[in-house]
Amino acid sequence: MKNPVLILDPFYVLPSKLLDACMKTNAIADAIIEEDDAEASTLPAKRFRNDASTETILIKDTLKPAVQLGLDTHEWLVEEGLPSLSAEYHSKAREIADKLIRAYPKKQIQAPFYSSVTHCCTPEIRALCVRLERDYPSCKFAGFQNAVTKSKKARPSEDKPIQDRTRDRILQQVVESGVDVVLLSLNFHNAHWCCVVIRIQAKRIVYYDPINQASYLQSAKAIATYLKASGLGPFEVIQQNNPTQFDAFSCGVYISWMFIRHATGGHPLDMSVNSMSRRLFDLFYYLLTGVLIPYLTTDTPQLQEDECEEKMPPPQETEENTGGTDVPST
Repeated sequence: MKNPVLILDPFYVLPSKLLDACMKTNAIADAIIEEDDAEASTLPAKRFRNDASTETILIKDTLKPAVQLGLDTHEWLVEEGLPSLSAEYHSKAREIADKLIRAYPKKQIQAPFYSSVTHCCTPEIRALCVRLERDYPSCKFAGFQNAVTKSKKARPSEDKPIQDRTRDRILQQVVESGVDVVLLSLNFHNAHWCCVVIRIQAKRIVYYDPINQASYLQSAKAIATYLKASGLGPFEVIQQNNPTQFDAFSCGVYISWMFIRHATGGHPLDMSVNSMSRRLFDLFYYLLTGVLIPYLTTDTPQLQEDECEEKMPPPQETEENTGGTDVPST
């Protein structure tokens, strides 16, 4: 005999108990209606579902990955994030790790931000932009734009590189009072991230690809040029070529810090392989607390900002043959 409490199916209960339960439920005397075979055969069959059992199964299915993601994040914070910080922030790291391990996996937050620390994808970038808009009123997030790679040799296409509603949203945000920075994320087939940043006071449309690959740069430049032709005529289209990504999966992290840099007006940070664990923890800490540790501490190495870094021209035809080789998408 199976346990009826776990299965939540009344037909696994003993017949006498089932009869009593039916009599209590069907209090009306003529609750049972007899029908002839002909009429019964024409009626569609109905399957009744126990909502309680379905809900229980749903919770079990969704709770496990959320718990595992939290455990993996806690392990990363303790083993990699904490050692990358200076001693004065070790207590903060432990506090965040303890808060994470004690958190209920289904705690309600403003949006479905299921975050993974080792890389950044749509939920993390959206959460970052929501945080930046809240902390810096001069910053606006225009959303996500799906993009496709293109090369100089491709024939001109009549297809618009950006959706009309996204373009209209950007043009509206640019003219809003007090807005200085507009952020736009570019997603290439869920495999690579680039971005476009509009600096209103500086009259610049900056496009950025972390790996500086010609095919991605051409697509990002086409979007920036289209925005310029759609109503941002006085703006100058400029390529941002630093920092450069060193691996095959951190493009979302580079895009996130590029957004932070333009929104806050902060100095460029070290994004090398030796500093990536520190940048990941700083990003995760900012999403949770709203505090940017790199701009509070004096031990963070500050890179000299080169005025020419945003004015480097796109790769020429000769450079594209050597530097335009396919790099693994991130």
